[in-house]
Amino acid sequence: MFINPNKLWIRGLRPTDLSWDELIVSIEALLFYSSLEILSFYHLYSKVNKILKINILHQLAFVLKKHRLIAWAFLTTWIIVIMGFQRDHNGADFTFQFAWIHPPAAAAVDLNDTAVALNETMTNVTLT
Repeated sequence: MFINPNKLWIRGLRPTDLSWDELIVSIEALLFYSSLEILSFYHLYSKVNKILKINILHQLAFVLKKHRLIAWAFLTTWIIVIMGFQRDHNGADFTFQFAWIHPPAAAAVDLNDTAVALNETMTNVTLT
């Protein structure tokens, strides 16, 4: 996503928001957090296996095999919702101002002046 041209519409990925160095730091933090999650899962696995003699990996494999479509649907829905709230033009403007739709005031004045000048020119033109 960081390399794609549509990163200009996603907060946090714009060149002014995130540099390559900051991207590397955030990826390192994400990898560290993921490793902590894996370590906590392994700790849970070892405790449950030791105390209850149940293999959690078999339980996880069973759930992922039998309910693959439900898990895939939840994951896909979650990704779509999260990415939608990060875009400037979709889903995050709860003030209902929609600044991305309306041009800046200076541009609107220029367009109005151009339209008035064009209208005056067209009224002064006579058909021969």
